[in-house]
Amino acid sequence: MEYMFKYDVYGKVENKEIKILELIPIKRRYVIKLKDDEVSSAKQLIDLLNHGTTVSVQN
Repeated sequence: MEYMFKYDVYGKVENKEIKILELIPIKRRYVIKLKDDEVSSAKQLIDLLNHGTTVSVQN
């Protein structure tokens, strides 16, 4: 899945990594490595952020 966070900031979860590409004001690339058990939660969080949804998280 690929997401546009805002304007020219794009992200996707792929191969146990969150990859973020920022095009403005300068081109930057970020990679956040995930453990196997974190991939599903990362995808869910990014999907919620992409749709502007807020949720209450309980530990």
